[in-house]
This record gives sequence, C-alpha cells and structure tokens, in this order.
Amino acid sequence: MNAAGTYIENAVVLEHATLSAIRKNDFVKLLYGNSLVFQKFIRMVSNDLIDEQTHLVEMAFSSVRQRAAKALLELYDKGIIKDPPNKGLRIASEDFGGMIGTSAKTTIRTLSEIKEEGLITTDSGRRIILLDKKQLPMVADFS
Repeated sequence: MNAAGTYIENAVVLEHATLSAIRKNDFVKLLYGNSLVFQKFIRMVSNDLIDEQTHLVEMAFSSVRQRAAKALLELYDKGIIKDPPNKGLRIASEDFGGMIGTSAKTTIRTLSEIKEEGLITTDSGRRIILLDKKQLPMVADFS
C-alpha cells in the first residue's frame, strides 16, 4: 500500500477461481471469535512464510534461467500449464517476470533462449507450451 492508501500490487488468476470479498471487521471478528479458525489461519500463514523464505533463498542463489525453468515446471505440476488439447499457458511477460523476480525484458530474453533450445515453444496466441519435460528439470537444477 502506498502513502495514499492505495494498493499497488496486482494479481492474475491463472485458473478458474471464485473470489469473495470479506470486510476487514468481519474477518477480524471471525478470527478472534473462533479459536479453531484463528489457529488454522495462523498455521496457514506460518506455512506460507516458510515457503516464501525458501522461495527467496532460491531466487537469491539461482540464475534467471533456473528460476524460469522451475516456474514453468511448477505451473505444469499444478495443472496450470496443460498438455494438449488445452495446451500451454498465456501469461504476460511482466507477470511471469514477477514470478521469477526479473524484468519483462530479461524474461523475454530468457524464454527465447529456452525456446531456441527446443525445450518450450509458443503458438500463434503466444501461449507457452512445454516440449521437453525431461530436460527442463535439468535446466532448473544445473543451469
């Protein structure tokens, strides 16, 4: 949130989702009024923090190429990048760059290099399609 009270971050939904708004006051009442909900929420937040810490360490010590390959594999494992007939994933380079901690320009260059190696391709709709799911983990681990 910036000084004017406006949120400056955004998010893109990559798969079908239902979003609901909960007023802050109602959410706080729910947490403080129900110890089981409070405990579960704290557990979820704690796990998310541990995951984010691991992610930040990986980002600090991995090359952009490794981070891009890992992100593509994670999106595939989560079912977001799909095999034919609903193949690939359309994602803006700015959004993918945000996932891997780099600029859109570096993201485009890195994906182009991976594409030149025949590990991925793009279709006419600019969808990223994984071609070599056996070689991509090697890039993610040893690039």
